[in-house]
Amino acid sequence: MHLLRDLVFLAEEQGAVWVADLKELLLDMKQATDQAREQAKLWLDPLEVVGWESRFLDLLDEGDQLHPLALAPPGQRGRCKQSAARNLLNRLRKHQHSSGPGQLPNFICPGAEILVESRHTLT
Repeated sequence: MHLLRDLVFLAEEQGAVWVADLKELLLDMKQATDQAREQAKLWLDPLEVVGWESRFLDLLDEGDQLHPLALAPPGQRGRCKQSAARNLLNRLRKHQHSSGPGQLPNFICPGAEILVESRHTLT
């Protein structure tokens, strides 16, 4: 998986702590969804899902602060080269918005529909 490879590179080779935390969070999320499938659960604990979403967004915000968008000098044409961390953040933000409000992107939690469904099924 390209995302995991990018996370490992940034965490281990460049020492990005927020990336290591994000990698750990994503692996925990995947493990929980895999366990839920094995147990034939139709949903996960909604509070756990909300906690994941909150932590995910907090880590992206931390990354945004540490790796701002590089701007081209005045008069320079074309796009400005971004760091690997910035490119990762852009990709994560793009997919975050593509999955809809209150949903975890499918590339983060394959089968995220069970996560979203938990909000609507449980009271």
